[in-house]
Amino acid sequence: MERLLYFVVCANIWIGFSESHQILSSGGMKEWWESTLIYQIYPRSFKDSNGDGYGDLNGILERLDYVKEIGVDTIWIQPFYKSPMADMGYDVADYRAVDPMFGTMDDFKRLLKNSHEKGMKVIVDFVPNHSSDQGEWFKLSEQRIEPFTDFYVWKDGKRINETHTTHPNNWRSVFRGPAWTWSEKRKQYYFHQFAPQQPDLNYYNPRVRREMEDVLRYWLDLGVDGFRVDAVNHLLEAEHYADAPAGIKGGLGVIEGVSMVYMMRQPGNLQLIKSWRAVLDEYVKKDGQARVHDCEKSVATCPPELLADKCRGSKAGPQQPPQHLQTTR
Repeated sequence: MERLLYFVVCANIWIGFSESHQILSSGGMKEWWESTLIYQIYPRSFKDSNGDGYGDLNGILERLDYVKEIGVDTIWIQPFYKSPMADMGYDVADYRAVDPMFGTMDDFKRLLKNSHEKGMKVIVDFVPNHSSDQGEWFKLSEQRIEPFTDFYVWKDGKRINETHTTHPNNWRSVFRGPAWTWSEKRKQYYFHQFAPQQPDLNYYNPRVRREMEDVLRYWLDLGVDGFRVDAVNHLLEAEHYADAPAGIKGGLGVIEGVSMVYMMRQPGNLQLIKSWRAVLDEYVKKDGQARVHDCEKSVATCPPELLADKCRGSKAGPQQPPQHLQTTR
């Protein structure tokens, strides 16, 4: 049981299979991500290097030789960005900063350098659907300070009578309850597919798209070898923001009796994913080194158009979904 718990909170080993990367592949040679063994690390519970009770980046560095010895050649580090930790770090307050709980940017650079020296690759999480409500972007948006006014999805309430309003529609959060939270400061509701502390970014705003592409470039410039992209099925929502129909109880994509048809699997999601893959390909063309771009996928979350796109032989989207193998080592 102890070993199983260690697997659940610390690590998950998986092997990614994919078709050949067309920019670099030649003569039938496979890229590193096509057969790599990847060790998934949640840093907070992995290894505490300084006795404060929390795992950290230096703790990963201390155990790097062990990870290498068991045959792993790629590590995937879950969020270590600055965060209030309302959702295990998936509520990012600053996409370009390391949370002090995990160390410093110099610690990350040292971990990256040592990994590469050992012939290992490093993949990090990219959390594009939402940020933290404690981040500067949201605080400025809440105050209607440009260019952040429309960085998030803000809506007026639905009027009930002359004096009262309610949520803009009946959409439900993945974490249950309304997908809208009132901001007393802005006098509007903001949209969140997950926790209220995780406001959704507004990808109908070109500035948001450019900003998140620059986030990718920031980490690529530091030398990371790729990204695991979180919550890709939730990136866009239907622009009409109409009430969703009722769903079949227990059905896929149904929360508290309401269908998520307007919140998930929107047509523009695939184009966003392709735009991020294009950023990685910029770097591949510069130095000839392949990068991996893998999206969170499961039966519930994998966008069907993404799989269809791969079946048609497209090379513009992410590499193929990983096959997850549980380990109790």
